[in-house]
Amino acid sequence: MKSVMIGVIFGMSLGYAQDDPFEDATFPGRGQLDPFDSTRTAEVESNKIIHIQVEYIELSQMDMTELTYGPKKSANDAGLRDKLHKMLDEGRASMLETQMIVSRSGEKVTSESVQEYIFATEYEPAEITNTSLKKEEAEGPRALAPEPTAFETRNVGVTMELEPTLGEDGKTIDIRLAPEIVWHVENVNWTTWKDKYSDAGVKMPVFYSMRINTGITALDGLYHHACTMTPRDEKGNPDPSRKVMVMVKAEVHKAGR
Repeated sequence: MKSVMIGVIFGMSLGYAQDDPFEDATFPGRGQLDPFDSTRTAEVESNKIIHIQVEYIELSQMDMTELTYGPKKSANDAGLRDKLHKMLDEGRASMLETQMIVSRSGEKVTSESVQEYIFATEYEPAEITNTSLKKEEAEGPRALAPEPTAFETRNVGVTMELEPTLGEDGKTIDIRLAPEIVWHVENVNWTTWKDKYSDAGVKMPVFYSMRINTGITALDGLYHHACTMTPRDEKGNPDPSRKVMVMVKAEVHKAGR
């Protein structure tokens, strides 16, 4: 039994002494397929930065349907982005918004270009004053308008939050992304309160938003179609005749170059 154990240990030692067919020249002594080698992954990621660009391209529903008709022939959408580029040049599509951010692998980053819109959400009810005074001592009862007591802030504009993770091959990027575009459409009158002293009606804002919360696996330097959304019309309602295609591109660069 002892001799068998010695033979196994001796054989394992000889195995490490042999040339590794998956040797990585950048990190000698460590194979590319070692799933337990966290040191190698850390060294690969430490000197890399990830450049991520998100584009919102608006076009007609008919054109979008034609572009996406049929089975996908590739895991990326570089060919689709080339067709959209041609449509942009021809005026058949428009670039609604473009966002760009640079991050390191594994870090959550946020970009905001917004206006903070503050509005009341709770009110004290209206009340009547001067009810105990005699008519000759005062003008009579006065009604006070509802008084706001609680407020909320809504970011109007463009926000992007994402978290990229670089793969061990240095070319594959897993991206968790949650971009959002918010418009202030109008203020709707909920209660009219107007007298000779003031006009204090209760109005609430109406917003229109397009938001995504998803994850994709991207290849270095190639576009990927992440989502299609419906934009608003002139009145702030969803416009099903138009579509917004969200294209994402991630590029890996070595820090300092």
